[in-house]
Amino acid sequence: MNHHEPLLGYVFLATLVSDYDRTKKDLEHEEAKKKWEDTEKIRFRMIYEAHQAKGPLRRRVLELEEALRRK
Repeated sequence: MNHHEPLLGYVFLATLVSDYDRTKKDLEHEEAKKKWEDTEKIRFRMIYEAHQAKGPLRRRVLELEEALRRK
């Protein structure tokens, strides 16, 4: 038995753990990005539908937009 074999085993194990952590972070990033994109789609859809509103609802939408712009 070579005295380097246990060391190579630890290096291999460390590489596996590192690759797993990196893959997990990549997946978490992709999931977060998708959630953000979905949220943005919903937000734009709500804005579009609000702009299609008529009467008092339309006036309230415009007031809310103006308040958001001032913040």
